[in-house]
Amino acid sequence: MHDSQTFLIVAGIVLMVIGFVSAKTNLVEIRSAIAASKWASVDGAIESAGVSEDYDYAGANGSKRVIFRVVIRYSYRLGNRTYSSDKSGSDGRIFSSFSSAQRTADHYATQKTIKVYVSPEDPMRSMIGVGMQWQWRYWLGLVVSAVLLGLGVMMILARFGVHA
Repeated sequence: MHDSQTFLIVAGIVLMVIGFVSAKTNLVEIRSAIAASKWASVDGAIESAGVSEDYDYAGANGSKRVIFRVVIRYSYRLGNRTYSSDKSGSDGRIFSSFSSAQRTADHYATQKTIKVYVSPEDPMRSMIGVGMQWQWRYWLGLVVSAVLLGLGVMMILARFGVHA
């Protein structure tokens, strides 16, 4: 096999795997956000809002990059019981710059109350920040995933002389 043929197969498979895994992850997040948006909402109180530093391993070579996650701690009351959580819509906002993350955290820190969506099956499961303002990035991720998957298929088909 020629080097270019090997490249087409390997690159095609890699793109297909990345596309498939990304699509699955985005679909899970979209389903989760849609389900949570149908939960009953109660008023909650912001306890704290800050930024945590973390690492994301991205790229074909597994390179490490710093990311910043907004962490919002809140409490809410159902009946005579108080619950607390830090679960944000679609599991939190991630930023590549500290200043952007800090602005978002500061925005939440100035709020006294926030809408908390509570699972009807388990009142300990809750989420804030549910809605299109967060969901759009998962829909965009789904489109990018489909493109990667399609490119992978096209590369493999090109290897075997099939042109779309």
